[in-house]
Amino acid sequence: MPLLPENASLRGFLAEKRGNFAVIFALTLVPIMALGGAAVDYSRIYSAESKLQDATDAGALAAATSGKPINQMQQLAEDFVHANAPGLDAAVKTTINSHDLVVEASATVPLPVLSAFGKPEMVVSVTSQVESVMPLAGGSVAVNDPGFSRKVANMRRKLARATRRMSKYQREAITRQVDLAIKAAQSRQGAVRLAN
Repeated sequence: MPLLPENASLRGFLAEKRGNFAVIFALTLVPIMALGGAAVDYSRIYSAESKLQDATDAGALAAATSGKPINQMQQLAEDFVHANAPGLDAAVKTTINSHDLVVEASATVPLPVLSAFGKPEMVVSVTSQVESVMPLAGGSVAVNDPGFSRKVANMRRKLARATRRMSKYQREAITRQVDLAIKAAQSRQGAVRLAN
């Protein structure tokens, strides 16, 4: 059976409007599928990034408040990230200096739909930082040290900045604890232990 009747011309065939829907649908099917797949894979990326951010936040807070030595703090942060982000093979790096603890994590997220379009995976990276009023890296300050009052004033400024979003009751409780530790050290004329 011929495609065109014998009396039809090419011009008549091109001017024909019947059947256009099938042609347009066939031409737009691939871009529509790509956009749908991109939406699905984007939701996977966003979910993985959110889970990884929550895990690094938990790891940073757990390590900073543990009071453990630096190598144990680093291991604790890594353990928390892996425990709170199951299914993500995250690479974790923890950096600790005197007042800051930074946890960086990255993981590769597979993209099953976009892999058909040349993007098989994407790396997501997140960072969490905890700033501590007391030194995280350890150390003590002697009360009879000439720089003691300067260090206490610096610690009070950092304490005020770290607690400014807390309720008045919480700020006062923390400030009382710090004041008691300083007064106790001054009465003993010993050293104020700032961290392990």
